[in-house]
Amino acid sequence: MNYIEKQYFRQWWLLLIVFVALGLCGYAAVQQLCFGIPFGNNPIGNPGLIILIALVLLLFSSLLIVRLETRIDEKGVCCRFRPFQTKSIVYTWGEIDDVCVQSYRPLADYGGWGWRISLSGKGQAFNVSGNKGITVRLKNGKQRLIGTKRPDEVQRVINHFFNRPEATTPKL
Repeated sequence: MNYIEKQYFRQWWLLLIVFVALGLCGYAAVQQLCFGIPFGNNPIGNPGLIILIALVLLLFSSLLIVRLETRIDEKGVCCRFRPFQTKSIVYTWGEIDDVCVQSYRPLADYGGWGWRISLSGKGQAFNVSGNKGITVRLKNGKQRLIGTKRPDEVQRVINHFFNRPEATTPKL
């Protein structure tokens, strides 16, 4: 019994913001670069406009390639935040003090989504969307949160590997 999950940044509102920015940059580029009509009341220069378009395209493409990969198997709980991490972080069952699936507050607890460090002492978080996560408490006192879109399935796999009876599964 293994668990594998891949999550991407695909929130509609985030994609909408990027598409609007991309459309606005495209319109400005056509106006200013093709027709020579400065865009806006205080237009940016052509080199600045090209840099702005490149940055928006970089943001858009990064939303398409950034992903959170989670694996739970006989070794332990593994996660990788691609492309920022070159190899998976593995929390072996021997170094885990406790692990469970629980609800959390992404903005209040970690300042949002992504690869985050909590300012309130909750440790690191790797999350892409939603408010359910795998909380891993290590024997060295550190804590990690890994977001999940399939909390019930994750809890069953954790129960299987962490030798926990189903009756103790916390309610979400």
